[in-house]
Amino acid sequence: MKRILFFLTLAFVLLHSTSSAQTMTEESYIKAREALDRSVAAYGGTTKLRSIQSFTLKAAGDTVQRHQSRKTFAFDRTPYQIDVVADLKNSRFSQVVQGGYPGGFKIPQPPGEKSFFERVVQGQFTVDPDALMLNPQPLKIEVLEGGRRILSDGTTTVEIHDIGPGPHTEEMLVAYLPNEQIIFQGDLLNRPSNGDYPIANETSAHFAKWLESKKLSVRKIIPVHGTVTTMDEMRKAVADMQRAQN
Repeated sequence: MKRILFFLTLAFVLLHSTSSAQTMTEESYIKAREALDRSVAAYGGTTKLRSIQSFTLKAAGDTVQRHQSRKTFAFDRTPYQIDVVADLKNSRFSQVVQGGYPGGFKIPQPPGEKSFFERVVQGQFTVDPDALMLNPQPLKIEVLEGGRRILSDGTTTVEIHDIGPGPHTEEMLVAYLPNEQIIFQGDLLNRPSNGDYPIANETSAHFAKWLESKKLSVRKIIPVHGTVTTMDEMRKAVADMQRAQN
């Protein structure tokens, strides 16, 4: 009897939760649609909106760093400002930010990325020219020879490594600080921002294998997304993934 009562209670809670979530979604849509309709009407209707050939969108406020902090989102907000320019007639789009690429310095890149950055620098922004277009500077690309480049200011040493083709990309750079035993990477191993255990995938397994082959002394793995992971935690996450696949 207790077991039947338990399952009835569980079913009620699940149904109620699903219904509440659906109701909240519908209410959110209705409110958003009303705000959208008022905005369209304020600009003269859809026909007048479609005739617009270019526009600038400015937003200022704060944002939540969802993947980069363990703090409760309501208490971990940072200033946010963005200017977006859309040139619909010429199919151009630009995001105006402070401190953009000024030109004149070297960009370490794997061989396959050289042509991409050359095309980016040649881009023309006619509606709102960026700093590079107003003051053209030569692009200096330093291609990584042998898959490695060492940078140092006499105090701190950073090794840039190309880990080669993998499941995620054909080329990928990571930054290794040998004295601090830290490696910085993006998308190779992501850990939830709440500190939960990392969940590995084939890209993580490829990265772990590369690290082992290079015999780098790594104490911390710092990601672009999520929180810091140790080598032992990555090994366990990869082992758990491979065990689940067998």
